[in-house]
Amino acid sequence: MAASWARAQGLPLVVFSRDPDDPRKISAAKRNSTLAEHAQAMICLHHGTKGTWSLMQEMRRRDKPVHEVQRILPETEDHL
Repeated sequence: MAASWARAQGLPLVVFSRDPDDPRKISAAKRNSTLAEHAQAMICLHHGTKGTWSLMQEMRRRDKPVHEVQRILPETEDHL
């Protein structure tokens, strides 16, 4: 979803991948560290995954802002 939005806006897109064959998930931790190093801030639509939580913690360790969205309400007349 984010990639599609970035492309539609003409924004540069950089993909930070992890090794899917790494059974110890060390590559995921390395990826999160690299993401936190390059990011200025994080806007997080957090849904309880360990990976997202880990990245949030990495950003906070680096004193970078984390903006967590717990719930997004659908756009209806009741919420406008």
